[in-house]
Amino acid sequence: MIEVNLLPGKKKKAAGTGVQLAMPDFRALIAQVKDPWLAAAAGIWIAVGALAAVTFLAQARELAQLEPEVTRLQTDKRRYDQRLAEMRGRRSSWTP
Repeated sequence: MIEVNLLPGKKKKAAGTGVQLAMPDFRALIAQVKDPWLAAAAGIWIAVGALAAVTFLAQARELAQLEPEVTRLQTDKRRYDQRLAEMRGRRSSWTP
């Protein structure tokens, strides 16, 4: 059924049309700011803090991924150091 509203004014909304989201009035919020430099400084500090948190989390994830590789390489280094010490020990006792 088609409904035509011939009366000026606001139309009544149908009940149960779902969730209605409205954007905040940014012009009103900006008009309430008394010191724009303070607001800009606060915004910059928030951005710097968010960037620091993202960087920290990325580095922590990378470190966690590399930890098993470091452990494996340390084990290999100990094994190679022992093998080199054995080879040097034999060479020093050999006389031509």
